Amino acid sequence: MADTLVQRATAEVLQAIDATEFLESSYGFRPGRPQHQALDALTVAIAHGKVSWVLDADLRAFFETIDHAWLLRMLEQRIADTRVLRHIKKWLAAGVLEDGVVHVSAQGSPQGGSISPLLANIY
Repeated sequence: MADTLVQRATAEVLQAIDATEFLESSYGFRPGRPQHQALDALTVAIAHGKVSWVLDADLRAFFETIDHAWLLRMLEQRIADTRVLRHIKKWLAAGVLEDGVVHVSAQGSPQGGSISPLLANIY
């Protein structure tokens, strides 16, 4: 139960960063901002001539190459609660289970993890 509360608190802290620091035009992996809303917003902007260009980027191996040290430095600038930071460190250090083997790395955010998209956006 304590872990669940910490996970919920961690997610709430990260979502608060998300809500205050990201632009309204940012939709990628944001709670309550699905890709269909992004497409609708783009359609309206194009129809009204407010868009000169559109950027679509797919960064190869992005989730696998997030540097833990840099990510933690970025988070430490925004989060004062050491318990939340400690929980994020544990999350990143947990590794990934593939074919029954746990792989731990000093970089990357486990894909499929509920908090990984938020961490990636902050990074």
